[in-house]
Amino acid sequence: MKHYQKIHQDICDISEWPRYYKHIGSTSGTLDELVVKFRGFYRDAHLSIFDNIIKEIWLEQQITIHGERRAKRVGNGQWGDLSFGKFTKIAVGTTHRVLTANFCFTRISVYLIDFFPEFLFHDPFENPEEYKYPYKHVTLDFLVFVYQMDNRLEILDYAEKMHMSYAEFVNWVTNWFLCYNMDIKKDKYSLISGNICWPYVRNNDLKKFWENDKFNFDVKQ
Repeated sequence: MKHYQKIHQDICDISEWPRYYKHIGSTSGTLDELVVKFRGFYRDAHLSIFDNIIKEIWLEQQITIHGERRAKRVGNGQWGDLSFGKFTKIAVGTTHRVLTANFCFTRISVYLIDFFPEFLFHDPFENPEEYKYPYKHVTLDFLVFVYQMDNRLEILDYAEKMHMSYAEFVNWVTNWFLCYNMDIKKDKYSLISGNICWPYVRNNDLKKFWENDKFNFDVKQ
């Protein structure tokens, strides 16, 4: 992966933190102590979310429609998608959408084929050790921000190595893809951000429903 000099303005100005710091306090101990508690809580929460995504995708991949594995997440035909919805609501008794409708669900689950090449050959309920989260420092919000980038794994590995904060990561990646666009003389990547949409880097070369390819797990061993 090519490394670029910093030439673009940060989208998350870390230098502004002192302006906000003076307005924040804690009702239980110091603010620094509260930071530690937040970090520990978020780390555990992210690992739990990752574990739930693994189990949901694994269970979905066990379903067959007319004898064929329901490999896609969307676009399985009328009976494929409709029947699965009826299966969860009626047979299981609850809807899967409480979990899967979350904005981050698909954006995180597209990594599973990269992290776990033998995804379908182990039961995560019986063999959780086969599905360990691959990073110690990088959290799920990092994955969401770069999930469409071609070199996302290299980028995440670098962030892990450098122990970047999320703000540092967003600034570094934004500078990287803007420099890369200049290199190739094409707007391959663009930043999507807003009050409703979680910020992420869009790959403008991707076709609609490209995510489905990320669920074509190997079924032969």
